Amino acid sequence: MDYLDTLNDHEPPISFKYVVHREEIDFLDTTIFKNPLDSSQLLTKVFFKPTDTHQLLPKASFHPKHTYKGLNEISNRSLLSHLLKAN
Repeated sequence: MDYLDTLNDHEPPISFKYVVHREEIDFLDTTIFKNPLDSSQLLTKVFFKPTDTHQLLPKASFHPKHTYKGLNEISNRSLLSHLLKAN
């Protein structure tokens, strides 16, 4: 039994998995990958889980209105940061 089996047997409703790629790794919300033109250089891009709905907070939730404004500002800053790094 390996470490992943131990984790998955511990709490049945929660399951862990890992994926091995030779050219990239997903960590939190970022994919780190080798530059196809220069393998000594690493690049990043935004990583989305397959189950991601791209919805930060449902509008039907009972959060105060200013919460949505703050989420939009944070999302815009994050997107801008990723775009600037790409250039």
